Amino acid sequence: MDLHPGEIMKLCRIRKKLSQEKLAIDINEIYLAQLTYQMQISRIEAGIEEPNEQLKSAIERALGRLIWTQNNKEA
Repeated sequence: MDLHPGEIMKLCRIRKKLSQEKLAIDINEIYLAQLTYQMQISRIEAGIEEPNEQLKSAIERALGRLIWTQNNKEA
């Protein structure tokens, strides 16, 4: 079963016991140029929205796991 990056992100977030709101707050501390909201996290996890490169990097840093970077290397 292949998971899209948003689903992997959700699994990582749940393993770290973070709510979508807390993850958004953590991302905002890393990536100050753009406000990230809980709704945006939800859309990314559902595969509805694709984050830009800077936001991808901030999400990976906040979760402590490569998600998109790893997928790009496998392609």
